Amino acid sequence: MTARFRRPLTFLIAFSIIAGLIGCFEIPLGDPEQSKVDTQFTGLWLQKDPSNNQESLVSILPYDSRTYLVTYMAVARDAQKHITPDTETTYKMWLTNVAGTTFATLETKDPSMLLPKAEKYYAYFKISRQADTITAQMVEDKLIKPANLTTPQDLEKFIAQNLNNPDLLGEQTQFHLVDPDHSDDMKAIITAFNHST
Repeated sequence: MTARFRRPLTFLIAFSIIAGLIGCFEIPLGDPEQSKVDTQFTGLWLQKDPSNNQESLVSILPYDSRTYLVTYMAVARDAQKHITPDTETTYKMWLTNVAGTTFATLETKDPSMLLPKAEKYYAYFKISRQADTITAQMVEDKLIKPANLTTPQDLEKFIAQNLNNPDLLGEQTQFHLVDPDHSDDMKAIITAFNHST
């Protein structure tokens, strides 16, 4: 797994994803040009880890009618609730319906992709929303990598055939929609990364 995915996605299972046990893939799931934005996933979504005072804020914003711009921001808070920015990563995301199940594909979109020998990788999640909670399960590599799939069509067919295989998906993680009453707190996280609000 590449470094640019490992740390952010550790918090994304917590969009704890299981550090070191998951893979990133060289082919996308689905076609972003054929996808369609589902506005139920739009918003600011928060995950907290009380054991280490870490918080992960995920912004999911439609980029166009087909794809989203996803910004992942991880911060730490000290005993005085001061915020220290940790990790920020930007992704392109799109949705794909696989045999009636919604999956999200994430593709890194940050300046590192312009460096020589930068490699394009994707991560896939089964994703759903119930009330004000998004539940995500990452597709692990233990089934995908040995299958030696080479096209998005083969990948989609393989996942459809293995939807009930317990080795396909990792642990569930949940993000909670930010209450408007907490918008000032979320503004503090966003501005910690030098974003204007």
